[in-house]
Order: sequence, then C-alpha cells, then structure tokens
Amino acid sequence: MHGLKTTYRNRQKGKNTMEISKFFESGSSDWARYSEYKAMADDNGDIYITPAPDATFSLYNPLHVAPQMIEDALNIGRLMVVKTVHKRVVLGKIMRFAKSYGLLGFMAYLPLNRNYFQRENVYLVRTHIVDAERMPTKDYMALFLPFKKEPVKLDDLLPLRPAELTDRAISYDVVFSNAYSERLDWLTSYFEGLYTHFAASFYYGKTGDEYFNDECEDTIERFGNDGLAYCIRMRDGKPELRWDFNSLKLALETIYSFYITGESCPLRICKDCGKVFYSTSARAEFCQTKCRNRHNVEQYRKRLKDRIEESIKQETAKSVARKIQEQRQSVQKSPEESDGE
Repeated sequence: MHGLKTTYRNRQKGKNTMEISKFFESGSSDWARYSEYKAMADDNGDIYITPAPDATFSLYNPLHVAPQMIEDALNIGRLMVVKTVHKRVVLGKIMRFAKSYGLLGFMAYLPLNRNYFQRENVYLVRTHIVDAERMPTKDYMALFLPFKKEPVKLDDLLPLRPAELTDRAISYDVVFSNAYSERLDWLTSYFEGLYTHFAASFYYGKTGDEYFNDECEDTIERFGNDGLAYCIRMRDGKPELRWDFNSLKLALETIYSFYITGESCPLRICKDCGKVFYSTSARAEFCQTKCRNRHNVEQYRKRLKDRIEESIKQETAKSVARKIQEQRQSVQKSPEESDGE
C-alpha cells in the first residue's frame, strides 16, 4: 500500500509540473533574436555580445522553449560558479544562448520610468550594470549601443519597426535592433546569480547544517522582480493569455519562479555530471542515459572495491588470529613436552 501511495504522489507531482508547462505554453509573448552573434571590444576594452553584421532578425515566443531556456541559463551560471572551464568555453555557451533566445533586454528591464525613451532622464535602481539612481537618457542608451557613434535614428536600426510588430513601446525598436549590445560581464554575473539562487533552493534542508540553511533561505528570499504584466487577447475566436514581459530577463525569471515554487520542481541536478536538467518525472536523477550508466558502473566498482577490501581485512584478521594462536600454543607447551625436548 505504501508503494501505491508513493507512486500516486509521484504521478500527481508530474501532473502538476505538466500543468505549469502547459500554463506557459498556452500563452504567448514575443522576443527578438538574430541568426548570429559576435563578441566585440569597445574603446575601453569591455567585451560586448552583439548581432553579427549580416545576421537575420526574427521574432519568436520564448514560452514555447521555456524548459530548455531555463536549463541553458542555469548551466551557464553553473560554469561560472564551479570555475572548471576556460573563459572561452563560457563565452561560447553565452553566444549559443543569444543565438537561441536573444539577449536579455537589460535596457528595457532596468528603468523605473517605462517611458524613459521620451524623457530627459532615466530613473533606476542601483545594480551591477548601472551604479546610479538617475542618468541622462542619451547616456543610458549609449551603454547598450557602444558601437554606434552617431545619434540614434530609429529608421537606421531596422527596416521594420519591431515595436509596431509586437505592440510595444518605441524603445523596443532599439532593444530589438542589430546595434543593441550587452556586456559579457553583465551576462555572466546574471547567470551566476541565477544558478546560485537555484542551488540554494535545491540544497536547502539537505545538509543538516543550520547556518547553511539560513544562508540559503536568505538567498532564496532576496530573489524577485517587479513589472510582471499580462493581458487577454482574442485569438482564433477564443481568449488567449498574453504575457507582457518587458524583457527576456523578466520572462526567464517568471518561468523559473513558477518552476521552483511548484509542488515538484522540474529542475534537478544530475547525480553524475552535476548539470541542471529539466524533467517532469519526480524520480529523475540523471540528465541522460550516459550519466546514469557511468554512475551505475562507478557505484558497482566502488561496491566491488569495498567488498575486496573487506575480504582482505577479514583474511588478514584470520591470518593474524592463526599466527597469535600458534604463538600462544608454542608458549603454553606442557612441562612434559618441555622436559622431553
């Protein structure tokens, strides 16, 4: 009966995970990506990720690729935390992330006054990107357009207006343009922070260390965002939930938050390679068959080694015991035997 109850609970957890996935898949949102990106250094030597000159522009729905996008983002962060690979490997991962999903849209996410594009100043919360609470709009935009020396003219950025295509503010003509760039250290810092948060939620309560749990809890509760918005639109004769994310960053964090706060988090850490992976199975422990097989082989070898070592210990103990017994018998010879000798 206990096994049946466990199976039922696992099925319910898997069902809840599927419902979360469908919740996002049934909605819609738009974001921009380019077919190719490149890394470029500005005049200060800072590395930026920016669309390649001949790259093609497209719009897509990030909700339809949510599981893989979250997984990729967390695994980039993991590389930053464990620091076991060269920086070029991390750069390559970030370039592939940008090609798959686009840049994060920091320029649209950070301002407190959403109509900043039409104002003289931008108002901000201090972050690792902008250490200021207010700055001139033209200086703020220059942070994300490091390779465009002349004043911004929207007609020069793209032949089509993405803001009009996606029903967004005019500032998205800049965010979705082929001149928009994001600095590499902004991206690595963001991914590292996201993975740190996930690791805190994953390992919370698993070590028995109260101090560690307190640190994890503090990290978990510091995470959050504002500006979440949605609306309902008619599509194909029926109402559709439309998410109005102001950036890919906000979309990613919203989906991630739903995942980790669900009854069964579909994000897991592979017991073999340590990578983060997405699975709707509550019993999943490995990201791929290769990892499961390697782990099982290593566990078998470990058990075999332990058995051999235990056998050697037992045989050694028996040999020592026999030797002690022989010495004892030799010392405790009877007086008659000693006289006879």
